Amino acid sequence: MINSLNPTEVEGMMSFIKNNRGNSVKICEHHELDVFCVAGSGFEIFYACWREKPEIVVYASKVRKIEQHVELVPQGFAGRQVLIKKFDGSAVRKISSFIFWEVIFKKYGVVISDAEQTADGRGFWMYRLTEAFRNGLVVRLLNTESRQVKIIRGEQELQELMLNNEIWDSRNWFTRIILSVSKE
Repeated sequence: MINSLNPTEVEGMMSFIKNNRGNSVKICEHHELDVFCVAGSGFEIFYACWREKPEIVVYASKVRKIEQHVELVPQGFAGRQVLIKKFDGSAVRKISSFIFWEVIFKKYGVVISDAEQTADGRGFWMYRLTEAFRNGLVVRLLNTESRQVKIIRGEQELQELMLNNEIWDSRNWFTRIILSVSKE
């Protein structure tokens, strides 16, 4: 697990947003925030700005469309959230959940975890998995070494997998384990 986001990647994402504001499309509103999407080559960035101060980005999420891991992606592609940055955590606590479910999940139908995680990324996925179970969605775990797929049937099973070090162990779980959330 990495300890923090690479500042160069975050700066690159923010620079891309700034340089491509004219190509951004407003896709929805969430409370006092407007949510936009801007597309790049092989990725999209979903970001939220204050409606009253649109120059201030408070949250950004970079998503790559992937066409691998067919064990997890029966329709042929999924969204992989590869970079998230909250710029004002207290004011936008629920924006990460909103963008994950109402924007990215609705668009892609399957969202899979990234190969790199910060400590916050682990917490982010725990919240999303808990929400997925509560909404009757399917959570899968793919071991990239054995190519075995396991359906996780609820929060209790998830906790057992964690206690048995099958998820989030000390051996860089995120490079061998991919989590996915889907409707079926």
